[in-house]
Parts: sequence; C-alpha cells; structure tokens
Amino acid sequence: LPVAGQLTTQVAGSGGDPWQTLWRFEHKMSLVQEAIDSDELGGFVSEEFLGGGEPRLVNVSVWPWLPLQLLLGQPLTYNVVWLLSFVLSGYFMYLLVVWLMRERKLKTLLGPFGIEAPAIVAGIYYMFLPFHVAHAQGHFGALQTQWLPLAILMLLVFRQRPTLWRAVGVALVLTMQAWSEHHYALWLGILIVLAGLWQWRNWPRLREYRAYLLPVIVVAGLLVLLVGLPYWPTIQLAGVADSSLSLGEAQTVRFAADPFGYVVPAVVHPLWGALSGALFGERFTGNAAESVHYLSLLVLLLLIFFGRRIPGNQGRWWLTVAAVFFVISLGPMLKLFGRPLGLPLPYAWFDGLPILTAVRAVGRASIMVGLATAILLGWVVATQVKRRGAVVGLALLILIEFMFLPVPLQSTQLSPAYSTVAKLPGEALIEIPAATNYTIASRALYASRVHGKEVVGSIALERAGDPGDLTEVRSLPALRQLLYLRTTHLRERRPDFFEQELGETLADVLTWLDAKAILIHTDSLSVLQLATIRNWLEDDLGLVADRSADVVLYSTETLVPGDGVFLARDGRWEGVGYDPERDSTFAELRDEATTTLYNVTDTVKSVRLQFTIAPESHGNLQIRTKEGLLTTLTASPGETVSVLLELPPGQTQLFWQNELTEKVILQNPRLDVFD
Repeated sequence: LPVAGQLTTQVAGSGGDPWQTLWRFEHKMSLVQEAIDSDELGGFVSEEFLGGGEPRLVNVSVWPWLPLQLLLGQPLTYNVVWLLSFVLSGYFMYLLVVWLMRERKLKTLLGPFGIEAPAIVAGIYYMFLPFHVAHAQGHFGALQTQWLPLAILMLLVFRQRPTLWRAVGVALVLTMQAWSEHHYALWLGILIVLAGLWQWRNWPRLREYRAYLLPVIVVAGLLVLLVGLPYWPTIQLAGVADSSLSLGEAQTVRFAADPFGYVVPAVVHPLWGALSGALFGERFTGNAAESVHYLSLLVLLLLIFFGRRIPGNQGRWWLTVAAVFFVISLGPMLKLFGRPLGLPLPYAWFDGLPILTAVRAVGRASIMVGLATAILLGWVVATQVKRRGAVVGLALLILIEFMFLPVPLQSTQLSPAYSTVAKLPGEALIEIPAATNYTIASRALYASRVHGKEVVGSIALERAGDPGDLTEVRSLPALRQLLYLRTTHLRERRPDFFEQELGETLADVLTWLDAKAILIHTDSLSVLQLATIRNWLEDDLGLVADRSADVVLYSTETLVPGDGVFLARDGRWEGVGYDPERDSTFAELRDEATTTLYNVTDTVKSVRLQFTIAPESHGNLQIRTKEGLLTTLTASPGETVSVLLELPPGQTQLFWQNELTEKVILQNPRLDVFD
C-alpha cells in the first residue's frame, strides 16, 4: 500500500540501485530514439541483441518491461514492476502447486477447500520470502522471482505433452528469466540437469523421442537466438583469462550464503529485525541484501515433523532440490557467521571454470531453496491440515514472520540545480560525493538525463564502464583530492606529485575534461568535508556559490587558467607524499611505473622534470616514451637530475624503469613549464 499510493512521486527501495534502473530505462529509450533518428536502427539491434560489438558486460534486464516504459514513464514503470514481482511470484507459485497436486490426483483433507488452500499458502510464502524482500530494495533483476515457478510449470507442461506452441512458451519464459536475472537462469539450467538425472529411468524409449525432437530443437534454437546472442559479448568477456568479471575466490566466498542465514530472521522485519541485526548483522559477509536467506522457523518445523507424509517422490525430489541449491549457495568454502573455516565445498570444483568465475553472487542460489520449501509447504498443508481456520492461521503467521513494513521509499524529485547545470557549457560535471557515495553516484547518473553531461569519476556502473576511464580520472591531480575528499590535503594546500599547486592544476584538469560546473550534495558530507571543500573553492579559488535546498553549485568558468600542463601518475608509484620531518616530498619506484603529461593548450610546451636522488637511494633508471628511449640516468645519491622535453598538445606518457633490485627514491620532484 505505501508503494501503491505513491507510484509517481517515490521509488520503492533504498540505496543506489533503484536509481541505476531508472536511468537504464531512460537510457535504453534514448538509444532507441537516437538509432531511429540517425537511421542506424539495424546497427543498434545488432549490437544490443545479436552479439555485436566488443566483449562487455551486457545488461538487458529492462528490455522485457520497455513497453511499460513507453506507456507509463518513470518512476511509475519501476514501481509497477516492483509490485508485479510480488503479485506474480505468489500467483505463479499458486499455479505450480495446483498443477502438481492435480497431476498427482491428490485428495486433500480440506474438503471443500480442495487443493486451492495449500497452493495459496505456498504462494503467500514464496511471494514474501525475505530473500525476495531484501532484493526488492533495489536489485531489479533479483527481485523478479516470478519467472522461476512459471518456468518450472511450463517445463512440466511441456514434458507432459510437447507441442510447438508449448516449446515457444517455454523458450519465451526462459528468455524472460535470462534477461531479467542471469543468476536465476543458471539455477534453472542446473535444475533441468538435476531433473534429467533424477528421471533418467523414466525417459521415453528411443522410438518415443520423435515426439520431442522438433519441439526441443525449437526451444534450443530460440534460446540461442534470444539468450545466447544478446549475452555473447558477456560470454566472451567472461571466458578470457583474468576477465574483469572474475572477482576471485575471496569475493565469491564473501557473497556466498552463510548456513545460519537460513535460520536468522531478516533485518528488514519491523518487530525483531533491529535485534537480529544487532546480534547477527555484522557477522554476515556481503551486503545487507545478499546475506538474507531466512526460510521461517515455523515452516522449517512443519517440514521436519510432517514432511515425511508427503506422497510419492514429491517429498524426496523437492528436498533434494533444496539440499543441492543449499550447498551451491554456500559457495566454494564453508563459513559460519562470516568466519571462513577453510573447508572446501563442491562449488569449489566449478568456481575456477570460465564463465562461472563471473557469477558474482552465488548466494542467490538460495532462491531455489526457498522455492522448493514453498512447494514442500504446500504438500504439508494439503496432507496434514483439516480445518479452514488452521489454513488461515498458518497464512497469517507466515505473513507476520515475513512482515517488512515500512517499505523504504525515495523521492524522485531531483534538485532544480540540474536544470541550471544543463544551461552551462561543457560536456562534463564534477559531482561530489559521486566518486565515494554509491547512492549519490547512482542518483547522479539518473539526473544526467536532465543536464546531459557526463558525471566525472562516478562509481555507478563501475563494472559496466571502461575501467581505463575511471582509472584515469582517479589519477588526475587536484581532481583526485576533490573527488575523494582528501580534506587534509586541501586544508594544508599540499601540492600534488611533482609540486603541482592544486588550484592552478584544477583549472587545467577541468579544461581537459571540458567540465564547467561543480555540484556538491551538502546532505551527504560531514561538517568537516563540506567546510573544507567550500573554503577551498570559495576562498582560495574565488568561485561563487549558487546554493539551493540540499546542493551547492559552482560555475568554474571564472577559474584562472594555469600554465596548461599537468602530470598524473599510475598506481605503481609507492610512498608518494610529504615528510614533515625532512620537509621534503618523496616518491619511490620499485620496478616500473608511468606518468602522463597533459598539455591542454594548442601549442607545444617546453617542460622540465627535475628531482633529486634521495641519499638512501640508488639512481639507475630509464625514462622512455612510446616512441623510444628518452634518457638513461645514472645519478648518485644526492644528485639533482633534470629531464627536458617538448610537449605537444594532448597526452604524452612516460615509462619509468628501475634497473636495480632496490627501489629508487625521488626527492622533491618538480614540474616546470616554459613558454
């Protein structure tokens, strides 16, 4: 009800993920419109759906719902999908349980209630699973649990009588699942393999396979076309060695489920969630959503005491499904309350395989545990409950145990300052703290549809963007101190690497980025951070603040240009900083490192790099450009070295190589520019 009453003014969920989804809806629509306007729709379709373009992380989660975007816009579309994920999850689970019981020709103890009551209870349980509720805070794909029971139902119907129309239906539902949440599609694939092994003795004899041949070919062909091709760039990226999608065993363990997570009540519960969080919240790894797997103590007790009476193979099969995915969800190594025990688990056999290394959150396999538990619960109700009041009471107890009111909501009203930003020149915007605050970064991404500028250094979509771009931004002097809130550096006016004065350098960096505005979110900074940044921008640099309710906007067009040259370093330089005891700056080079010189003017600049070899250091190093050797230095400790070069407009990269086994220490490095 809280969501339904504010569909057009609020967005359901918390944190930054809902904002990213809002932006993705708008972004996909704009890409379609641009492709139509430029008469390049064919190329767009090829890159978006037919596997074209470079290997990359593909996200097609909004495409199934884009017709709603055309009709309703945002945030209404997002909220409607959010509500539908609950309604359809319960309804499709209801249909699945009804089908299973009718297939078994079950005669329940409920008399007039028939098989509807246990199906309703199973639907309610699955609809409000704490796993579902937790991911509904913003994980747009993971909240869509509705396709799983529908896909299983379609597969069972197809198995019963394979027809071409049913084959098309199966393929479309599996496609919807793969597009919405690829983790769940993987779990469905494992479930299909497990079912094949479970039923191998019951498969039709060879002469009966002919009825399945054409429908199965149709399903496979449609899945290759509708799933394989769109995800091909991601498959390519995941399949290469040292893929950016591979997070390593430590991250896989971190986002795996904890066995105690299945019995510890969720922190989203309004009554005992705070107590649960205080006692156990800090003990679970991963984030708040990924650590929620609670199955209900009440339901687990019912299954323990009455599960043996479930008829036929149904109990054994769904218990096997729950057990298999429970083990998968634990990841490659067992951990208890967040502490790894060093005990390898079966998933460790597969974790290092190509593509599977890209599974970011193996703990999401617990949705299959919840699904199997819902079906087992339906069977227990059908075989054990005799009275209508008991069914209603059980449903109410589940609702109380899974309660998650109030629903987190975020206002979708954006600051009017963004309209001012849209009128300013430039192609980029410096937004603070978008480089350090994920929620701000994601909302800034959504706001970019208003002002049309790139938000520099934003951590939103970090895995989907070009990592080289973010690395470059993080290396730029003055901007780095501003984006990453280095308040001590700003208060003390510390020069950056090679004695670059921050105020002068910032002007040249903003020129390079074509950024003409700085926007600060005052409600997302500490008092010290806000005061430091405002004092530096206003008192030191002379910028004028345009203040509104929760932001401060600065136009940087009045900044006095610097000499047009600045220098950035990569992350391989060590010990870079100021030593107050020796009143000197230092930088250490162990093996290799690079610096990049930027000339933002249209003319060639004469540049001198000057530094002293520290007394405790050795001095044998080479400096190269891409074109070849620039100089070889064999300097004695204490000797001052100068390197002269003519710097053309643009970027010039210098490669520094230490030819000794011990590190070279540069003391008081300095950059001088001559007209």
